[in-house]
Amino acid sequence: MRYAVKVAYDGRQFHGSQIQPDLRTVEGDFLDAAEKLGIVQDRSNFSRASRTDAGVSALGNVFVFDSDFRNDAIVPALNSRLRDIRIRGIIPVSEDFNPRWATRRNYRYYLPYTPEFDVVRAKNAASLFRGTHDFSSYTRDRTKTPIIEIEEIMVKKGTLSLGFDNDAAASREILRFMQIDISAQHFLWNMVRWMVGTITAAGFGKIGEEGIRSSLGGASLPKAVKPARPDLLLLMDVEYGDAFRMTPLEVGGEDIFPDTAGSLFAPIFCALFGV
Repeated sequence: MRYAVKVAYDGRQFHGSQIQPDLRTVEGDFLDAAEKLGIVQDRSNFSRASRTDAGVSALGNVFVFDSDFRNDAIVPALNSRLRDIRIRGIIPVSEDFNPRWATRRNYRYYLPYTPEFDVVRAKNAASLFRGTHDFSSYTRDRTKTPIIEIEEIMVKKGTLSLGFDNDAAASREILRFMQIDISAQHFLWNMVRWMVGTITAAGFGKIGEEGIRSSLGGASLPKAVKPARPDLLLLMDVEYGDAFRMTPLEVGGEDIFPDTAGSLFAPIFCALFGV
């Protein structure tokens, strides 16, 4: 039987998702655990929806593998052995199902907020990415077409508050940040981080709208623009349309990253706090 599982992980603990010799990776830990448990016996049948860079976390990446293991025991067995990784859902799929053929991938970036950051300029910059553009200046990957459609992109303010005895009046705001959501069918290597870096540079007045328009036509980005740091980036979900709907398991947030402050978003907020 072939299965797809929805996977969450704290990317700060890994050297990326893809297996690398002598380095701890998400796929490496997952497959080592699955093999020791007898869930996976042939790695050649394993595939994933999205590759994430070192430091990048996920709530909804998708891994696919073949297994003869009892289907209702796969998730409990894996979650009992995995560390910094939690399986959030499972569904049987057809033998020809390829997780890379997603209809949409959703990323979220949490950007530390400072008063010097111009939110209006950042929002205007983000709006320029919507639609189909040439993203060759936003990646070093020359093996894939750089022409990509950004379906949705949004910038908004967010806050994290600390409550006291359920008294809203006594709550205290402890963190302000910017949230940038980006959705497309697929992305190029480092593309999201370069997009966020460009939006950030616009918010600080280091690049204007004309510079962004030129970069989306293939022109080089100015040296003032840098890729955003990876540990504040989160792969939220991978979608497959009506042909594939996985209902996440009813797992409490404290069970996803039990060693990182009891929240699905703990790796991101820990990074924002600098811990």
